[in-house]
Amino acid sequence: MARKPLLLLGFGITVFLSGTLIYYSEGVFSLFLVDESIIHLGQLLARRAFPFYILYVVLEVFSSAIRGLGKSLQPAIITVVNFCIVRVALVILFMGSNPTPDRIVLVYPITWGTTAACMYIFYKQIPLSK
Repeated sequence: MARKPLLLLGFGITVFLSGTLIYYSEGVFSLFLVDESIIHLGQLLARRAFPFYILYVVLEVFSSAIRGLGKSLQPAIITVVNFCIVRVALVILFMGSNPTPDRIVLVYPITWGTTAACMYIFYKQIPLSK
Protein backbone atom coordinates (compact mmCIF):
# COMPACT_ATOMS: atom_id res chain seq x y z
CA MET A 1 0.00 0.00 0.00
CA ALA A 2 1.12 3.53 -0.69
CA ARG A 3 -0.11 4.99 2.59
CA LYS A 4 3.30 5.66 4.10
CA PRO A 5 4.77 7.60 1.13
CA LEU A 6 1.54 9.58 0.80
CA LEU A 7 1.56 10.43 4.49
CA LEU A 8 5.21 11.49 4.34
CA LEU A 9 4.62 13.59 1.23
CA GLY A 10 1.54 15.17 2.81
CA PHE A 11 3.42 15.82 6.07
CA GLY A 12 6.29 17.50 4.23
CA ILE A 13 4.07 19.73 2.11
CA THR A 14 1.86 20.60 5.08
CA VAL A 15 4.76 21.47 7.38
CA PHE A 16 6.34 23.64 4.67
CA LEU A 17 3.13 25.47 3.75
CA SER A 18 1.87 25.85 7.31
CA GLY A 19 5.24 27.11 8.50
CA THR A 20 5.51 29.54 5.60
CA LEU A 21 1.99 30.86 6.12
CA ILE A 22 2.52 31.26 9.85
CA TYR A 23 5.83 33.09 9.32
CA TYR A 24 4.46 35.35 6.59
CA SER A 25 0.90 35.57 7.92
CA GLU A 26 0.92 39.34 8.34
CA GLY A 27 1.89 39.86 4.71
CA VAL A 28 -0.55 37.26 3.44
CA PHE A 29 -3.47 38.65 5.42
CA SER A 30 -2.47 42.19 4.37
CA LEU A 31 -3.08 41.18 0.75
CA PHE A 32 -6.78 40.73 1.53
CA LEU A 33 -7.42 42.91 4.58
CA VAL A 34 -6.67 46.47 5.62
CA ASP A 35 -7.89 46.54 9.21
CA GLU A 36 -4.88 45.89 11.49
CA SER A 37 -7.04 44.34 14.24
CA ILE A 38 -8.46 41.79 11.78
CA ILE A 39 -4.97 41.04 10.44
CA HIS A 40 -3.78 40.49 14.01
CA LEU A 41 -6.75 38.19 14.69
CA GLY A 42 -5.98 36.25 11.50
CA GLN A 43 -2.37 35.81 12.64
CA LEU A 44 -3.54 34.55 16.02
CA LEU A 45 -5.89 32.05 14.43
CA ALA A 46 -3.20 30.90 11.98
CA ARG A 47 -0.72 30.29 14.82
CA ARG A 48 -3.34 28.26 16.70
CA ALA A 49 -4.69 26.13 13.84
CA PHE A 50 -2.02 25.80 11.13
CA PRO A 51 0.42 23.68 13.16
CA PHE A 52 -2.27 21.01 13.39
CA TYR A 53 -3.03 20.73 9.67
CA ILE A 54 -0.89 17.59 9.73
CA LEU A 55 -3.89 15.88 11.35
CA TYR A 56 -5.91 16.75 8.27
CA VAL A 57 -3.36 14.91 6.13
CA VAL A 58 -3.88 11.76 8.20
CA LEU A 59 -7.65 11.92 8.00
CA GLU A 60 -7.62 12.55 4.24
CA VAL A 61 -5.15 9.75 3.45
CA PHE A 62 -7.03 7.18 5.51
CA SER A 63 -10.41 8.40 4.28
CA SER A 64 -9.20 8.02 0.70
CA ALA A 65 -7.71 4.60 1.43
CA ILE A 66 -11.02 3.43 2.91
CA ARG A 67 -12.93 4.71 -0.13
CA GLY A 68 -10.38 3.00 -2.36
CA LEU A 69 -11.23 -0.27 -0.63
CA GLY A 70 -14.84 0.14 -1.72
CA LYS A 71 -16.28 1.61 1.46
CA SER A 72 -17.53 5.13 0.83
CA LEU A 73 -20.40 5.41 3.31
CA GLN A 74 -18.29 4.89 6.45
CA PRO A 75 -15.82 7.76 5.82
CA ALA A 76 -18.78 10.03 5.09
CA ILE A 77 -20.46 9.06 8.36
CA ILE A 78 -17.22 9.47 10.33
CA THR A 79 -16.68 12.91 8.78
CA VAL A 80 -20.26 14.09 9.39
CA VAL A 81 -20.27 12.89 12.99
CA ASN A 82 -16.94 14.53 13.82
CA PHE A 83 -17.18 17.70 11.72
CA CYS A 84 -20.81 18.43 12.50
CA ILE A 85 -21.93 16.79 15.73
CA VAL A 86 -18.67 16.74 17.71
CA ARG A 87 -17.62 20.16 16.40
CA VAL A 88 -20.93 21.80 17.32
CA ALA A 89 -20.85 20.19 20.77
CA LEU A 90 -17.31 21.49 21.31
CA VAL A 91 -18.25 24.97 20.13
CA ILE A 92 -21.11 25.03 22.63
CA LEU A 93 -18.80 23.73 25.37
CA PHE A 94 -15.89 26.07 24.60
CA MET A 95 -17.97 29.16 23.98
CA GLY A 96 -20.12 28.81 27.08
CA SER A 97 -17.66 30.06 29.66
CA ASN A 98 -15.36 32.41 27.75
CA PRO A 99 -16.32 33.17 24.13
CA THR A 100 -13.11 34.25 22.39
CA PRO A 101 -11.86 33.58 18.84
CA ASP A 102 -8.70 31.84 20.05
CA ARG A 103 -10.84 29.31 21.96
CA ILE A 104 -13.17 28.61 19.05
CA VAL A 105 -10.27 27.97 16.67
CA LEU A 106 -9.11 25.12 18.93
CA VAL A 107 -12.26 23.22 18.00
CA TYR A 108 -10.93 22.66 14.48
CA PRO A 109 -7.69 20.83 15.34
CA ILE A 110 -9.52 18.80 17.97
CA THR A 111 -12.08 17.57 15.45
CA TRP A 112 -9.38 16.95 12.83
CA GLY A 113 -7.69 14.74 15.42
CA THR A 114 -10.85 12.87 16.38
CA THR A 115 -11.72 12.33 12.72
CA ALA A 116 -8.19 11.15 11.90
CA ALA A 117 -8.27 8.72 14.84
CA CYS A 118 -11.66 7.35 13.78
CA MET A 119 -10.51 6.93 10.16
CA TYR A 120 -7.38 5.12 11.28
CA ILE A 121 -9.28 2.83 13.65
CA PHE A 122 -11.86 2.01 10.99
CA TYR A 123 -9.14 1.43 8.38
CA LYS A 124 -7.36 -1.04 10.68
CA GLN A 125 -10.62 -3.04 11.00
CA ILE A 126 -10.88 -3.64 7.25
CA PRO A 127 -9.45 -6.99 6.20
CA LEU A 128 -6.92 -6.45 3.44
CA SER A 129 -6.67 -9.14 0.80
CA LYS A 130 -3.21 -10.01 -0.50
